[in-house]
Amino acid sequence: MSFLLAIEKEFALLSTEQRYAGLSGCGLNTADGYLVNHTPSVGAVFQTDAGALGHVAYVSAVNTTNGDWTISEMNAKGLNVVDTRVFRPSSARFYSFIHDKAKSGL
Repeated sequence: MSFLLAIEKEFALLSTEQRYAGLSGCGLNTADGYLVNHTPSVGAVFQTDAGALGHVAYVSAVNTTNGDWTISEMNAKGLNVVDTRVFRPSSARFYSFIHDKAKSGL
């Protein structure tokens, strides 16, 4: 099962209130076998508590030359709008990244 499918499966088990709180409120953490840190990597889930409901996205690229990282997201610019954003390495400390259990070493 892919990492994103595993996240979706766990998300489906949440109450309605937890779903509206986003992944920030669902308790996915190291106790569940996920590595959660402030280091973006391709395939990780980007998570922030900013805004009324928080936000999640998929880290689609990390530039190994300058450290810039890119997310693919939906609904940030409008309902059902898919887009990408590029961040500088220094901004990673403000966000959480949930990494695949298989890559966490736990």
